[in-house]
Amino acid sequence: MPLDIDALILQIRAGSNPEQNKLEVKRQWPVLRHSDKNIETQGQMEFLKDLTALANTPGLEGHLVYGVDEKTGALGDGACQTSGLRDKTELYGLVVKHVDKPVHFELEEHVCELEAEPHALTIITIPPSLDKPHVIGRYISKNGQETQNYIPIRKGTGVYPANRSDIEFMFYDRKNIEPDYALDILYPSQEVQVDKYGQANDRVTLELRVVLSNYGRRPLTITSSVLETVISDVRFSLLGVDDEVTRGSQYMLVGYRPLIVQSNTAKIVRLKYLSSAIPDATAFVERVKRIRRFAGYMVFDTITGQSFKSPNYDMVALS
Repeated sequence: MPLDIDALILQIRAGSNPEQNKLEVKRQWPVLRHSDKNIETQGQMEFLKDLTALANTPGLEGHLVYGVDEKTGALGDGACQTSGLRDKTELYGLVVKHVDKPVHFELEEHVCELEAEPHALTIITIPPSLDKPHVIGRYISKNGQETQNYIPIRKGTGVYPANRSDIEFMFYDRKNIEPDYALDILYPSQEVQVDKYGQANDRVTLELRVVLSNYGRRPLTITSSVLETVISDVRFSLLGVDDEVTRGSQYMLVGYRPLIVQSNTAKIVRLKYLSSAIPDATAFVERVKRIRRFAGYMVFDTITGQSFKSPNYDMVALS
């Protein structure tokens, strides 16, 4: 559930300590950028420890709040930029670099108006993790002690190295938060086949190979999909699917025969997308092949109303 940050601040000012297993409150950001990018800061270690510990701790979503003194409720400058990093993208890059099975999180910048002068705060929300335990490859404590493959976990208001029992409970807790519907969209090859469609010179197709991995409890029935690229505002809709396991030789219109991905399985498919109407399909194909490399993403819609978006992928047009 969303964190009521104003209520939290008032609770601290009333003398209550709100910190618990899934909540960490900080007066300010640690320093996350050194002038030499190759040098790790103690602030980076502190941030990674706090974030990873919240992800590893069983239970509901966790919150990491910057800009509030955990003892007095006094407000500081909690804007993300005070860390030396600009935004969530750079924060996530830091996590990817140091944490095995990177922690997923959402970052919200909140303006608190409890005082005459507004204060910028940052709220990081860490959802229950299906990937725990998350491991910091190399962790250096404040006293300089180095630990390889550090697995932090919160116990009360403190952070401690996870023991064997803690790790076993992490795996048990993963079963409790397995979602009903979940889809990973993987792109094992950058190659995309670009062709003119039919005799009319007004449409093109893009064909590519993907892996659809359903890690939820229920089957997914995909009824439609779109592909967006940065090369133009042309929209591509899914025309058909070739299942590489059963080796279906014909493309099927998805609206006529939905694509079903069973629970806890991965399906390798070739997807064929058809563009909206364009003035000159031949010129479009030639331009794409000349550009050759471009970025794009896919969105899949299901019969039960879910929508799943892939990451942005680099695509390479076959000549």
